Amino acid sequence: MVVAYSDAGLILIEAVPIVGKLSFYVDNPVSREFVKILPPRFHQKAIHYPLGIVTRIDNGVLLSYKIISYDGKQNYNYCKILRLMIYSSETGLWNDETVHLPFSFELINKCRCSISLNGNLYLLACKDDLKEFVLSIDYNATCRVTPFPDLDKRRKFERFFTTSQGNLMYMNIFFHDGSLDHKLFFHDGSLDHKLCVWTLKSWEWQLVSEISADFTKTFQLAINLFDATTAYFRCMKRHCLLSINLDNGEFVRYLKDNIFECYYSSFVLP
Repeated sequence: MVVAYSDAGLILIEAVPIVGKLSFYVDNPVSREFVKILPPRFHQKAIHYPLGIVTRIDNGVLLSYKIISYDGKQNYNYCKILRLMIYSSETGLWNDETVHLPFSFELINKCRCSISLNGNLYLLACKDDLKEFVLSIDYNATCRVTPFPDLDKRRKFERFFTTSQGNLMYMNIFFHDGSLDHKLFFHDGSLDHKLCVWTLKSWEWQLVSEISADFTKTFQLAINLFDATTAYFRCMKRHCLLSINLDNGEFVRYLKDNIFECYYSSFVLP
């Protein structure tokens, strides 16, 4: 099972045999080369979560990588520390690292919300006051906290992030009047919906698009990996896949039939 990937082209595979021990494989799909890695020692005694891969690149050449994993049992509830096990391709060994934050927090959805980008691993986390933020871990296990830009707004979707043109992106749908009325989410023909898109620059969110349109019964999927002006949605109202131009708000419909038989993943291939 693929559990993580990096912008350098590596994927992390977790193999669980019927008989024997679990193992990891770091695979390069282009060169078809892979490395087998045994799991960290605490895997047999606790809930184990591989969070992702961070890479070190120089002039486009991959120099090394690290696998970041953590003991989920030790960090199941809100706490101020994150106990990690980090595998280095340079040494071939797992090492302990402990991350300290000034407030209690909890990771959300573990590796399902992680993105490896530009030498950082980005994770979705939540404070004990339920305010969500982006937790980034770099190659040297240094952490940084970045709050989301819409903490004072009522959003339509659960938060997640995506990537485009080498940047971390975040988008969500809100209402012009800031109403908290859930019924407005499904008001047919309503133009109350406002799609906002941010990009993370120098550790600050910058609003890059704000589109007013009818997003009734739609579910956001991703922003195009190579074109930051194109976002994708699944439309239950029209039974189709939608793309929207973030510059002019124009929609294009795809896959008009059998949408319920399709599976969508939150990344876009070239």
